[in-house]
Amino acid sequence: GEVSLNLADAALHYQEQQLELTKNEFKIMKMLMENAGSLVSRDRLIARLWDDGDFIDDNTLTVNVTLISNKLKSMGVEYFIQKKKGIGYKVKEC
Repeated sequence: GEVSLNLADAALHYQEQQLELTKNEFKIMKMLMENAGSLVSRDRLIARLWDDGDFIDDNTLTVNVTLISNKLKSMGVEYFIQKKKGIGYKVKEC
């Protein structure tokens, strides 16, 4: 019943299902899963995603995390990504 992230194909796997991720979704999940059980700040995630210095809307991160959560929910995985409003995100330890 564990969710896993395949680094070779940038996909999440759960049971017999595979979920393709976009480049940014993959970066978010990789960082969250590397820090499973620990809160990752929004600032750290934004710095990892948009390290080229281009301005982004703060809402962009929220939208990306919501998209990932919705994809996970479609696979039957709910509440895998936990949100601490205005601070950051974490995933459950597997």
